[in-house]
Amino acid sequence: MSLRDRVCASVASVFDADVESITDKTSPEDLMQWDSLGHMRVITALEETFAVQYELDEIMEATSVGTIIEQLRGKGCADE
Repeated sequence: MSLRDRVCASVASVFDADVESITDKTSPEDLMQWDSLGHMRVITALEETFAVQYELDEIMEATSVGTIIEQLRGKGCADE
């Protein structure tokens, strides 16, 4: 499964959304549930799924699925 697919699946799971509706451009503006609490739920899910640790500045910069994918690549996560 690609990194993108895994991130999209994580975001969809957190927000109980259809995974096909999640794209690189998906952001808090697209999902009503993606508020500050929802954002922390996404970060927690990503940390658990990818065994990474987010710093505060990274959490603040994680403003879209595409940005999250790039951050995870920077943390050494790759396609399976």
